[in-house]
Amino acid sequence: MYGDPMAILEAKQAREKRQAERPASKRPILTLKPRKTDGEWSEARKRAEELFHPAADHS
Repeated sequence: MYGDPMAILEAKQAREKRQAERPASKRPILTLKPRKTDGEWSEARKRAEELFHPAADHS
């Protein structure tokens, strides 16, 4: 019903050894996209922004 405890332990140790030997450069790095300036926003985004913050000439 259960696996051999020694085989399970050996597999776990082998997996931990492989992970420890993996070079640091292959580890995932979290990055953020740079913020867009006003000139880079799409027209649809600009129209959506105006729904919540109408331009001064619409007041």
